[in-house]
Amino acid sequence: MRLLKTAAVLVAAVLAVAGCGDDDEGDTPVDTTTIPATAPGGELLCDFLPAESAALAVGGEVSAEGGQVTRDTAGVLTSAGCRITVDGGDDVVLRVLVDYMMGNARVGFEDGLADPETYHQLPDDQGLGYSFTDGGAGQARLSSGDYLIEVTISAPAEGRDGEADAVAIAQQVTQTLEIPQEWTLQGTPPTR
Repeated sequence: MRLLKTAAVLVAAVLAVAGCGDDDEGDTPVDTTTIPATAPGGELLCDFLPAESAALAVGGEVSAEGGQVTRDTAGVLTSAGCRITVDGGDDVVLRVLVDYMMGNARVGFEDGLADPETYHQLPDDQGLGYSFTDGGAGQARLSSGDYLIEVTISAPAEGRDGEADAVAIAQQVTQTLEIPQEWTLQGTPPTR
């Protein structure tokens, strides 16, 4: 009988110690706050990407691993890019590219506009563009004036809508970079 009591006490002690372990899996709830289309104030990564939105999209503290905004001598935007990692990681989890709506970029964008079965067309109030998921990555393409904004969230936070987050970030970038809405390039602007 004494052996059974000793065994029971040992089992209880082992279970108590095991319960004290710190296993964070599933303990931290995902922040499902909607990323707004309007850019929040605060820190900008690569001088144009709202850090708060990037952190929400990927579910952790983020760092810029490369990127910049390029302007011509008159101060007109020529391109912008930003690559984001989760702090402590090496993999790029969010990428933003802004470039002129020309050449292959324009052809690819127009192909996406012409294929509503594959690409989720944005409502008119969100702008001319579309979103899609490819291999788990939420992506968005948005036309703004002379520019194409491409956002890829290759590792969206579990439980978040990577496509919706990519669209919101693309809309925010048009504001932080102060992209004019008018078309000034040769030819006509893209349409649906």
